[in-house]
Amino acid sequence: MKRDHFQNYFDGKMSPEEEEDLTEELVRFTLGEDKKKAWAQRLEKEYGISKTEGPVQGDLSTRRLWLWGLLALVVALLLAALAYSFGKPKADQSIIIAQQLVDELNILQDPTVVKKNFGEQPQVNRLQAVEAYTKGDYAGAVKLYTQLDAKGEADAYDLMYHGVSLLKVGRWKDCLLVLERSSARGGPQGELNWCRALANLMDGQTDLTKEQLRQIVAQQGYMQEAAARLLDQLQKQE
Repeated sequence: MKRDHFQNYFDGKMSPEEEEDLTEELVRFTLGEDKKKAWAQRLEKEYGISKTEGPVQGDLSTRRLWLWGLLALVVALLLAALAYSFGKPKADQSIIIAQQLVDELNILQDPTVVKKNFGEQPQVNRLQAVEAYTKGDYAGAVKLYTQLDAKGEADAYDLMYHGVSLLKVGRWKDCLLVLERSSARGGPQGELNWCRALANLMDGQTDLTKEQLRQIVAQQGYMQEAAARLLDQLQKQE
């Protein structure tokens, strides 16, 4: 509302229509102020919120309680995290090394060697298994070598590659069983001993692993340097 409107009203210079408009505007303004006051009174009465005086003491106390509760929760979580961190056993370094050695294991066989060892027309299943093994598809190789073995066509070398594939996919116990069969049929003992040592360690057979590693080192067998490093790590953890 402009000041000259009031001046015109008091000086009698307003038309009836202007007087009516001014009256309606005054009524709306009054009702608006009354509503604001009513809302302020309700907020203060029901929720303890005062628009003019700021938060009441009860509201401040509630906020302080919430803050202290939140702080206590954060401290409790931090203490729990620290307790878990200190209480959690450190990763077995020898297992980490063994897993790296398993990942790096590369007892390679290629189809040309297969043909030389088993004739110019080797079984299709054997070629497929070797191809999967050579490409690093160890899960596929396990399946194919299992089929070859089920037909009675697997020899000592097939069983060794089958065992290595099982080692690669983390089936330690199955790996050890297949490697034992390969050894019994005259498979290459150096490679088999190394694979068995790794499988036993991954399977938690630490004492047996150390004995096998000592034999590899003493016989200057396959992977003797890696066997010596792994044995040294195991002995440090005793």
